[in-house]
Amino acid sequence: MEAKKSGEELLAEVYRNTHYALASIADILPATEEGALKEELVRMHGEYERIAEMMTQGTVMGITALTRSIRESGDADAPVRAVAGELLAFEQSCEQTLKEYL
Repeated sequence: MEAKKSGEELLAEVYRNTHYALASIADILPATEEGALKEELVRMHGEYERIAEMMTQGTVMGITALTRSIRESGDADAPVRAVAGELLAFEQSCEQTLKEYL
């Protein structure tokens, strides 16, 4: 049985797929003649940008909630706080990366 992916792994996979799709479309689009294929590529590019926007908004909400939780958990064990801090740093880096696609 395959192990379940963590939220971080899933987010990284969504980022990779979106990144490669946007890059591929950007590479192909200039060489595509006008018509149905070009229209579809433009539509797809817009959808991937929309996904990046939704992910950015979700990531910002996660950063806000996690920051608040860390601040309010003064008596939590140091290893737990360290994991939360690591996740917060990861989400902050994802936010910066995702902004490139907006």
